[in-house]
Amino acid sequence: MSSPSDQQLLVKIANKDTEAFEIFFKRFQSPLLSFSYRMIGDRGEAESITQETFIKVLRHAHRFNPQHKVRPWLYTIAANLCRDHLQKQKRRQTFPLPIEPSEGEAGPFETLMQHDDRERVRAAIDNLPEIYRELIIFRIYERLPYKDIAQIMGIRPGTARCRMEYALNYLRKSLLSPQERKDLEAAKKKRPT
Repeated sequence: MSSPSDQQLLVKIANKDTEAFEIFFKRFQSPLLSFSYRMIGDRGEAESITQETFIKVLRHAHRFNPQHKVRPWLYTIAANLCRDHLQKQKRRQTFPLPIEPSEGEAGPFETLMQHDDRERVRAAIDNLPEIYRELIIFRIYERLPYKDIAQIMGIRPGTARCRMEYALNYLRKSLLSPQERKDLEAAKKKRPT
């Protein structure tokens, strides 16, 4: 017997099927907890946000359109809760991101992280503006396609790609040594306008 799809589970959850909720919870608890932790950097708060996400799933499963994908809908709930938490804190924390990707084989980012500078890379990611850090988490750690990221963030896929480019450029610049920064500034000044 094949396991039910995410959409099928939500339809059953909307009809108060507790067994479907247990399957859904087991399927998404770890990825949501990991995402929430990466967003806010506090394990206890991440657990609370994950729990609140599942409470919202229970309350609003009847609103989910089974023709749509579940992951973007679910991550939108979690991302909004994380943003609300960060707004309430009115302070920006830095925290270490794990080196390992959430699943699958190593990509170019993971390869970069295997170099000697991985601590510098992690610190640079931690210090990115929230919107860029969120994009990097969605794209690189959660491996979501731009279409899903755009849906979660309420933007167009092209905007998500553009912002990712800005995020990576911001990250590259933050990884430059002081001498490399001076050289880059000198090169900019020499360019004809």
